[in-house]
Amino acid sequence: MRRTLVALAAAAMLSMPMVAGPSSALAAKQTQGDGLVQVQVGDVVLNDVIDVNAAVGVVAALCGTDVNVAVLSAVDLTGKKATICKTASGPVTVRQNQ
Repeated sequence: MRRTLVALAAAAMLSMPMVAGPSSALAAKQTQGDGLVQVQVGDVVLNDVIDVNAAVGVVAALCGTDVNVAVLSAVDLTGKKATICKTASGPVTVRQNQ
């Protein structure tokens, strides 16, 4: 009887990571709200992962205009991309980092 209980307990402990492990949706959302974004011009990614505050300077230099940090923070928090301006090389887009 004791061996059966030990075997059941061991089986339960080994199966817990499969049952309680993070789902792919949860893992995908872990980058949201981390303070990091991706800056892209056309189809070229300039910065794969950059701090939101640093991205403000990069985007402002590319667009030749002031950029509000709240706009880029919203991209980080919501995961929705934002096209800040259009240049000769393509649109300057800020996306949530992957």
